[in-house]
Amino acid sequence: MGSVHGRLKLLLAGFVAGGRAAVRAIAAADYDVLPGPPKPGKVQLLREVGVTLRGEG
Repeated sequence: MGSVHGRLKLLLAGFVAGGRAAVRAIAAADYDVLPGPPKPGKVQLLREVGVTLRGEG
């Protein structure tokens, strides 16, 4: 994401972070998605946005 700047960088970071947070929520639910979709918390989503914007991961 180093070649992207401004608002687009923030939007892409949010998109990527949402996917990463969703995968972590599914893993935390022991991959059992039949009772309902596991949803990541806001803190987890913000943490993933920070990691993505810093380029870690």
